[in-house]
Amino acid sequence: MESTPHLDQNMVERLRSFVMDGKTLSSAMELLFPELPEDKRSTVWLVNLIRKAFCLSIAEASPVAGWEGPGIGIVTNERLDQFVMPSILRRQSEWES
Repeated sequence: MESTPHLDQNMVERLRSFVMDGKTLSSAMELLFPELPEDKRSTVWLVNLIRKAFCLSIAEASPVAGWEGPGIGIVTNERLDQFVMPSILRRQSEWES
């Protein structure tokens, strides 16, 4: 799978901005998901995007693998936020700088 650095960095910055504005991860993902090309909607790509955006370990970002889009997947929006938002907020000083 080929990466697009500009797209990746744009998505990273937008995700960070949404969370800094008080949005949850699931609401930020719902806003960005429709804009992603099909090849960027894979589980691996989404997990890596979240890891890059918020300086998370694979374990911290792994619940994203169960979220496959708005209302799709075994991980609901509520569960995604419950599992991942605490780590995002805990590491905020790392990804804000």
